[in-house]
Amino acid sequence: MFLQVDNFLPPELFSMFVTDSQRFSQGLTSGGRSNPTSVKSAEDIKNKLGIKWFAHFKQLQSLFDVEIIPESCRRQATNGASADWHWDAALPLGDPNADITKSYTSLLYTSPDWVVQEDESGAWQSRDGLTIQPMPNRLIIYSRDIEHRVKSGTWSGIRSLALLSFYEHMG
Repeated sequence: MFLQVDNFLPPELFSMFVTDSQRFSQGLTSGGRSNPTSVKSAEDIKNKLGIKWFAHFKQLQSLFDVEIIPESCRRQATNGASADWHWDAALPLGDPNADITKSYTSLLYTSPDWVVQEDESGAWQSRDGLTIQPMPNRLIIYSRDIEHRVKSGTWSGIRSLALLSFYEHMG
C-alpha cells in the first residue's frame, strides 16, 4: 500500500511543525539528527509529544477505514543523508504475529524550503520504480513490505521530517 497526500495538514498546524523542525535542526552542520519516541495510543502521543502530534495522528486516522495504533513518532533533520534499499520491520515490534502488510510508516516533509532536485537527491524511491520528490507538507504513507530507499546526493540547507509509524488494529 502506498499513499501520497499533498498539503496534508492545515496551514496553521503545518506552521507549528515548521517552527518545531527549525528549532530541532538548529546548530546542525553535518550528518543528521533524530529523536524517536515510543507511543502506544493517540492519548500517549498527546501526553508525550503534545497537541500538534496528536492532531497529526488524528488526521492520519481519517485516511483509514480501520483503527490504527501508533508505535513511534520521530523528528528527523538531515543535510544530505541517504538510506540504502531496505524494508521496515513489522509492527508492533517484537510481536511474532505482526503483519508487515498492515504495518505502515508515514513521512511528513516539514521543511518549508524543500526544493525538488534534478538528480532526485533526497527523493523516496521504491524498488518497483516509484519516486516521490520531497515537498513541504507532503505526506507519504507506505506499508512496511515495500522495499525502499532515500536517494543519496547533496542539497543545500537542512531538511526535516516528521515520521509516524503505526499498524492496523487486529482486534
